[in-house]
Amino acid sequence: MTSTFIRLHSGRTYDFAAPDPDSICIEDIAHALSNMCRYAGHVPKFYSVAEHCVKLSAWMKTDSRPVELQLKGLLHDASEAYCVDIPSPLKHMPEIEAGYMFHEQRAQQMIAAHFKLWMPIEDPIVMDYDKAMLEPEQEWRRGKDLHFGWVPGRAEREYLSKFEELRRAYEEELVNR
Repeated sequence: MTSTFIRLHSGRTYDFAAPDPDSICIEDIAHALSNMCRYAGHVPKFYSVAEHCVKLSAWMKTDSRPVELQLKGLLHDASEAYCVDIPSPLKHMPEIEAGYMFHEQRAQQMIAAHFKLWMPIEDPIVMDYDKAMLEPEQEWRRGKDLHFGWVPGRAEREYLSKFEELRRAYEEELVNR
């Protein structure tokens, strides 16, 4: 019989058949996403999912978006720490989409529950920023120097730092509501 769980960097497990918010921790998310290359690795130099998320969240802060949206921006690809980053054309093929999307959405629900965020994490505003990030990323892939390409260790540190900054601000907002 095939196992339904994966062992995470922290030593915890994530069970696809019975996911649990208690299996989620930000260190696992940051570690996995910092070691996962965007665009199936077809980039001029390593560009992690973690770096993409940090830069998206920082852009949202520059645009004065609410802290909860910035946090959702940081976490919008967090399910990929469990389900991996699959190139969009493949992810949306009918024979893959239903199964993958089911598990990706369940992972996002567990992440939202763990961090006490309103669902969906993939808020329409966050998704607009995600789509808009494609333009500078594609320019960089075509040779424009836009300072993409942190090494995994830096991406992990930046992700955890941004998370702590946003978590503190979000918790402060919740107390003051």
